[in-house]
Amino acid sequence: MTKVTVAIASYNMANYLPAAIDSALAQDHDDVEIVVVDDGSTDDTREVVSRYGRKVRYEYQENAGVANACNRALELAKGEYVHFLDADDILTPITVDRLAGLLDESPSAGLAYGDALVMDGGSKVYGTRVAPGAFTGRRLIPSAEAFKELLRGCHITKSAVMTRKSVFGKVTPFRQKAAPGEDWDMWLRVAAEYDVVHLPISACYYRVHDASATSTYTVERVMRSHLYTLDTIFGNPTFRYAHLRDYAYACLDRTIARVAARARERRRFVGELRNALVRQPSIALEGATVATVLEGLKTIVPAPVIRAGKRLRGGIATRMVSL
Repeated sequence: MTKVTVAIASYNMANYLPAAIDSALAQDHDDVEIVVVDDGSTDDTREVVSRYGRKVRYEYQENAGVANACNRALELAKGEYVHFLDADDILTPITVDRLAGLLDESPSAGLAYGDALVMDGGSKVYGTRVAPGAFTGRRLIPSAEAFKELLRGCHITKSAVMTRKSVFGKVTPFRQKAAPGEDWDMWLRVAAEYDVVHLPISACYYRVHDASATSTYTVERVMRSHLYTLDTIFGNPTFRYAHLRDYAYACLDRTIARVAARARERRRFVGELRNALVRQPSIALEGATVATVLEGLKTIVPAPVIRAGKRLRGGIATRMVSL
């Protein structure tokens, strides 16, 4: 058996795909296979992959969505572990070796993940996506703790994740109805059954650009996909974490409020945040709620005032340094 399969689902990402494949080929680990599932691309994806010859296994399918493409890659994977890599992202050289080693050491863990550096379409790094403060450092996160944290939002970047292939004998594969939150849906369902292990390394470069899936997010799409996830998970009366149902839906209200704020939908922001606080008042004390409120203020306070505030804050900081 191959140790690790790097599974790449690609749709019209021929411009970025070579960087993704090259990063998978450049891994420190010496037992890696690469599988690319082309989800009905209309660009020159097939030609791009053909240049790699036998180094990459390629399969074309009619367009069926990212979740179905990931599932086909899972079916083709020969690895004991599967590392998912979005076609527009890039792995760091140590990622596969370090995460595979972490799973070797953590038999109760269903998935291992690292942090992500955020870059733009031109590969300029401008931010990070890291684990919550409670998970700082290398540690095994028990199922109950990992599941509850994921209810607060998806802090796990798909391209920073490695799973045991065996978990898909217990957890159903990716669900297209959960898109565009199919990854969050999957991590929740894995965490509900297994522990999760985190390693504080930069496991990937996560690319944000005009053609990425996140660029097409709308409030309604996120609401629909996330409701599907929670309705199916908590619709099971014997679910082991059924007591978190009200908390889960309050967190969803808060998430939709944040998405609405970013979409400049002021009324929707206010309404969803109110729903969250009415449903579960205790979340008012959580950092995610404070962050959501700050995001929402941008929809209420005129942009010139925000810019003036930033300039004032910068001026105060400069004077403090000079003193």
